[in-house]
Amino acid sequence: MIYSKIILFLGFCLPIFCLNQNERNDLSRKFKYYFPSVRPSAPDNFISGQNGTFFNIQTELHLLLANPKASTVVVDILISLTWIDDRLVLRELPDRLELPIEFQPWTPRVQTFPSSHSQSVFLTPNTGSLTWYQRIKSEVSCESAAWKRPFHDYKCEIIIENIGNEVLTIERLRDFRQDSLSSKVTAHLDRFPLTNLVLKFSGEWQSSLLSVFLPSILVIFLVFFAQWKRRKVQVLVSTASLVCLLVMLTGNRDKNGATLLDLWLSGCFLHSVFLLAIDLILPARRVRYSLIVPIERSQPRGPVQIIAKTERESSGLQSTLEKLVEKTFGRIREPTSTKTELVTACPGETPIQRQVTSATLGERKRLALLAVASSFLAFMLIYLLLVLSID
Repeated sequence: MIYSKIILFLGFCLPIFCLNQNERNDLSRKFKYYFPSVRPSAPDNFISGQNGTFFNIQTELHLLLANPKASTVVVDILISLTWIDDRLVLRELPDRLELPIEFQPWTPRVQTFPSSHSQSVFLTPNTGSLTWYQRIKSEVSCESAAWKRPFHDYKCEIIIENIGNEVLTIERLRDFRQDSLSSKVTAHLDRFPLTNLVLKFSGEWQSSLLSVFLPSILVIFLVFFAQWKRRKVQVLVSTASLVCLLVMLTGNRDKNGATLLDLWLSGCFLHSVFLLAIDLILPARRVRYSLIVPIERSQPRGPVQIIAKTERESSGLQSTLEKLVEKTFGRIREPTSTKTELVTACPGETPIQRQVTSATLGERKRLALLAVASSFLAFMLIYLLLVLSID
């Protein structure tokens, strides 16, 4: 439906006529003593105000297309400028016609950025009204605040300026786009006396939400919940998370400077480093104990030595770090003790010793993990408030 309206509008505004001999003769007589360097003096062209009297040119903008890309937008805009030239009143010609190239009327010195790729002048012979159409179909570069990435907005301007002392009065902006495209790229006009068309559209925060923010949060949670597993699993998961976050940080790096995305990934990277440091400094406690299971078959035996001991399990790198910490800050954990008892089993019963190992988290490690979790939640809240507070 919208495309049919555009076709009908362009068909009405940009008709294609072939002049007959009578029309060409009438135009030749009019332009014989016509000087395009002289501005029309029709009273309808002038407006008066507190600042004086100015030559007014009625301007309309027709937005046909605005397709956003990475940092640019492809636009298709039709600009119409209308004024009255009483020197070109032809009562004999009833139809609106397009002036050929050999008949050049007076036109204002209007420049557009980007420049127009097609221009045409139409004359209404009964009133001498001239309408100058300029069509801009180009790719416009946009600007944005780099530090707000990926929550930044792109701003694109189509500049329409007049070099002379005429005043361009934009009556309205007609948007021929579909509703879905209109909501995606908003368009509005600058305040008078500027005649610029401003287009705005949001950045790629939707894609960053799925490709950066959600994976980084899952990585941090994975490292946090891995603290209840064995030491090898903890170190492996923490190291892998550091590599993943480092890859995301370098892959989404902006060369222009630091951005909000860099701030988020750096915060996640630091919290992952804190969790790895907790793994190395405050290891999980391993408690080993023995169970005696009685058997009915009687086999006389001598005294059986039942061992109950409590010890800590540590790797080579962990023991080295613990020695370094003990030398610097003193002993930070209780020494390992082993208690041995001799029990004489009753005749006819054979004690069997089974070792069952269970892992628990120490109080200091629990407090450290709670501090890191609170810090990460506070970081997420502050980051959310920062994103919501920016324009």
